[in-house]
Amino acid sequence: MNSSTGNSFDKRAGYQLKKAREDNNSEKQDSLASVLGCSQSDLSKLESGKRKIPAEIIAKAAKYYGLSCDYFCMEDNANGMLDYLNKYIKLEYRTCDLDDTKNKYLVLSIDSALLEYLYTKLESENMKNLPNRAKELWQNDAANRFRESKNDHCLTFLPLPIESIVEDLKESESMPAHWPLEELFQISNDNIVDSFS
Repeated sequence: MNSSTGNSFDKRAGYQLKKAREDNNSEKQDSLASVLGCSQSDLSKLESGKRKIPAEIIAKAAKYYGLSCDYFCMEDNANGMLDYLNKYIKLEYRTCDLDDTKNKYLVLSIDSALLEYLYTKLESENMKNLPNRAKELWQNDAANRFRESKNDHCLTFLPLPIESIVEDLKESESMPAHWPLEELFQISNDNIVDSFS
């Protein structure tokens, strides 16, 4: 591995690499090192920014953790991650005409490939008799489909009361005092149907 000293980019990328590893159930360095094809000692130097971080290490880590390469490279990673997430998950108001009045409701839109990945992960983790290798392959397959998706198919089907987002806000001028659930479920159902047509 290249022994040249890292710069500020390498320190930032190394910090994010360490954070991704620790966020993954406090994964040990030697475990990640074997995935990245380097020694534990080299990984330690990469994470501390003492060694230049090669692009192939960033690419392997991004694939392994299901993150974008941007995650490791962005200057302000908190804002960068939020912008990245906002491409796939959006909270917005939708207007619904009920009884000659226009009411605003909060709905959540989520990328269909992301939803499929989250569902696959949940289902595979709840199948106690499924071998770990099969779970891993199933999750990786869904993760690959998410990475290859063009972010062009969102499902919008989760009507949310304002109280679920802002705990202390019980009523607002733009929101009705009660939720006509039957109409909301119909809107929700229509959105699901529309998203598959």
